[in-house]
Amino acid sequence: MMILPLAIRFFPLLLSLYSTLIAEMQVTLRITKSFSQQPILHLSDKTRPLNVIELLKAHTDLKTGFGGGFVNSINGIQSVSKNGETKDWFYYVNGILAPVGAKQYQLHHEDMIWWDFHHWKEGISISALVGAYPHPFLGGYRGKKKKTVVAHAEGFQALGQMWAEDLEKHHVDNVQTAELSAMKDFTKSYLLLIGAYKDLVKNKQTLKFFENADKLGFFVRFNSEEKLELRYFDGKPAKKIDGGATLIAGKVGQNGAVWIVTGNQSQSIKEISKLFLAASDKTQFGCGIALSKHEIITLPVW
Repeated sequence: MMILPLAIRFFPLLLSLYSTLIAEMQVTLRITKSFSQQPILHLSDKTRPLNVIELLKAHTDLKTGFGGGFVNSINGIQSVSKNGETKDWFYYVNGILAPVGAKQYQLHHEDMIWWDFHHWKEGISISALVGAYPHPFLGGYRGKKKKTVVAHAEGFQALGQMWAEDLEKHHVDNVQTAELSAMKDFTKSYLLLIGAYKDLVKNKQTLKFFENADKLGFFVRFNSEEKLELRYFDGKPAKKIDGGATLIAGKVGQNGAVWIVTGNQSQSIKEISKLFLAASDKTQFGCGIALSKHEIITLPVW
């Protein structure tokens, strides 16, 4: 049979082609501190498939523990746990808090790996980063992508279309728009919800997101005075703003995501959308943002 000799003959060529392809895989590495507000490192790297730990070793002064899978220190910035203060390194894959250790996550082409060093408190999680836009809609998780649904409340169809068009401009595939009232399944898509807070919470599934604000990392609350109450990282109230709007994001399940653009005034919801989408550097927005009198405030307050 000729199959085996041919396979042997072309094996070096195939191996060379495979090596070339995997060498062209490109990933982005971003390292920050203080809820993403203090940049440390940002680079793009063409690399062979590595896990996240190996990527860090290639570009930083890294110290690990627990068999090399836990990050203790990056560039001399070390985990802290004393006098009631706890600060650690957390990493995000395409804007979503990773569900596995850094040694277990194998990189995929165009992944954005974002490490942030910040305070944390049990029961409160920063589970997603709006600063990673157009991720997670673009890159998904482990190379697998979900469809994106931009669901808007009544009166926000044009704004929903604006978001959908921007996602498509960033080469996000399979973007759909829908009336929030027509949504039945919130589990199979990346969600971007747009509308006034009073309308969003009429939907039982959307209401659950707000009820799990601490777990998802929503550092804003709405009160009966139609004010937005911004929060510190530990969940304590920081300040109240009149009217206003917010853009927040959270992790749903193992690798799903929900983004919410909302507020008490439609004009503010439109304004925060336009300011965010027009910004050339969205990494500055980190964990989430609020709008107060045309001023952007990053979340959590610190």
